[in-house]
Amino acid sequence: MNNLRILEIRYLEPHRTFLRNPQKESIVKFSGNLEFLSDELRLFYWHGYPFDFLPSKFYPENIVSIDMSYSHIKNLWTTPMCFKKLKEMTLSYCHHLTNLPDFTDIPNLEYLFLDGCVNLIEVHPSVGLLKRLLYLNLENCYNLRSFPDKVQMESLRHLIIWGCTKVENWPKVLGKIKTLIELGVDLPAINEPPSIVSSISNLQSLLIHGHERIRSRWRNSEFQPSSSPSKWYHPQSFVIPSFASLHFLKHLHVSNCNISEVSSDIFEALSCLKELDLHGNSFSSLPASLSQLNQLEYLDISDCEKLEVLPEIPPKGLNDFGGNFDVHIHGSRIPRWFTHQSTRKGVMVVLPSSWRYNKFRGYVACVVFTLKKPCNYTEVHELSTLRCSVNNFDGGNLHRKQSCGISYEFVDNCTRIVGSDMIWLHYSKSKPSWMKAKNLITFSFSCPFLEVKQCGVRLFCDEDIQEDMDLSMTQDLSTQPQEGGIFDPNHEWVLGSIKDEYPRVVFR
Repeated sequence: MNNLRILEIRYLEPHRTFLRNPQKESIVKFSGNLEFLSDELRLFYWHGYPFDFLPSKFYPENIVSIDMSYSHIKNLWTTPMCFKKLKEMTLSYCHHLTNLPDFTDIPNLEYLFLDGCVNLIEVHPSVGLLKRLLYLNLENCYNLRSFPDKVQMESLRHLIIWGCTKVENWPKVLGKIKTLIELGVDLPAINEPPSIVSSISNLQSLLIHGHERIRSRWRNSEFQPSSSPSKWYHPQSFVIPSFASLHFLKHLHVSNCNISEVSSDIFEALSCLKELDLHGNSFSSLPASLSQLNQLEYLDISDCEKLEVLPEIPPKGLNDFGGNFDVHIHGSRIPRWFTHQSTRKGVMVVLPSSWRYNKFRGYVACVVFTLKKPCNYTEVHELSTLRCSVNNFDGGNLHRKQSCGISYEFVDNCTRIVGSDMIWLHYSKSKPSWMKAKNLITFSFSCPFLEVKQCGVRLFCDEDIQEDMDLSMTQDLSTQPQEGGIFDPNHEWVLGSIKDEYPRVVFR
């Protein structure tokens, strides 16, 4: 196969497969050593490459793309390779890779993916000189200790460095990259000084994370970080820097950063902002300037347990939440305001003779469930998805299947998850498919890895909207355990869920 130009050995679902079992061996088995690969290769994709090194005489001058994700590779090459046509290199989740080779003679590289290389210690200085590099992903390279001080990445647009908390010179590096439009960074990298972000005036996406996300990702993995949990899970209070210079910012995520206060002028200059994620913080209110974000389409304030007051919502942006929202809480009882309840995996609703589609506004479903057996994070996240099916009297589907995946917040408390019940509350807006509804409607809930203990459903029509329901709907849930949950019975979330103009706020 001297003239072979494309070699492709891939996992069908590489990311899911690898997260579920980081030690999973490739289903393709090899014995002995690999002595030869065609020098005519243009595309070289080999997931789970089982050898420590590439063949010593492998020199594909015309190679364009390399993907060796999930591989055993320890070193790509020992002497500089002149790959002038190489555009993309993906080495994601190569756990045995500790350092990078010299990239000096790869001047046209545009994409470099190193996410999940948990034992990578240093980035070769030549990477900082890749003038045509557009995208660099170092997510969860949490043993990385150094990044080149000399940075001349004149074309870099996307930089993802979540989890690289041991690199001390990030502020210095970021101060030299003015071309970024997307930056994914952990809190410590910009906390001193936070103004470093404001100097990147072309940013369109700024994603700042505390460390709650990282803990979830690597739970029960032998590659779990060895750093002190107190440093990972409880960041000091963070003050959001001024974004006055970020006029093009469209996506702002500042999650799990222990923000206790949001400045009143923080949103005034963000006229282009479409997505705002502040989940997992400790502020009690948001400033009135939130109402000035007329382009805002998405707002996430889940797990902000101290939040008491929301200002006026932007009048033009958040006027639709896609037809549904979901809430996860700890608990074991269906509130009595659910008119149809069952201790089985489904419930039937007999439509009254006065049923009219034009008066139907939507439905709320409530499911009490628990895990059937102890699970680690990856098993829960990938396998435990509770699904809701809605069928007409003749078996036809009235609604696209809705699903509920176990959220990070619950998985982080594995000891409680396994032994306690949880509730999924799901609201869905009326859809045109409900015009076919007749006689009897069946709601069913299923998941092979979850046990459904109870379920309940309530349909909402115009008459319900006129009732003062907020107290009756929340009083039953007031006795639910609050520890670890995200629900405050004083919030009129259920009443809000049945208002057409309710903003698209993600409660999870």
